[in-house]
Amino acid sequence: MKYFEIGLDWNASLDSPWDAVWPTDDDSNLDCLEGSLPLLYIWNQPQVTIQRRERTPDIFGFVLHFAVTERMKSALEPLVGNEAEFLPLSCADDQLFAVHPLWPIDFDEGAELHRNSVSGNVTVVEKYSFSINPAEFNGPRHLFRMLQPERSAARKAGYTLDRLIMSERCVEILNAIHAKGIRYRHVHTVGA
Repeated sequence: MKYFEIGLDWNASLDSPWDAVWPTDDDSNLDCLEGSLPLLYIWNQPQVTIQRRERTPDIFGFVLHFAVTERMKSALEPLVGNEAEFLPLSCADDQLFAVHPLWPIDFDEGAELHRNSVSGNVTVVEKYSFSINPAEFNGPRHLFRMLQPERSAARKAGYTLDRLIMSERCVEILNAIHAKGIRYRHVHTVGA
């Protein structure tokens, strides 16, 4: 299966014509999204505002995370199942959901990573490489983040990398509903 890193759709000048979402309060209450513990039952629905621009997307960059519309949530939820939570955000204008992947994956020996010499945390991913261990998760993987390496400070603190990885099935679903404001970059193929 092919896997893609998702990102926002910027123009060639790195300007975004898309609406943006910002937390109304201090964004430190979003730190819990960095880990992989389930949050649905303790989630406090942080207040957010939408900065209106030229176009409204189905996915928003949201302080190193992603927020999606009800339409995108409804399209992905049946496939993603218990791999991720879609946590509601409090917004006066629209219903939006923070994407919170629950089952991160480790890089394998084929990955090419740059790491901070002090903390051991990944600073740049040159090449993704990972395998899906059926003993750890029964079934194909569709939406996840990557774990920080063993013995890194971020891993010890329970943090993952902030990039979302999505299967080709997710991409097909989002292309079928003509999801707006998203780009896909192929990063790895498992089982080829």
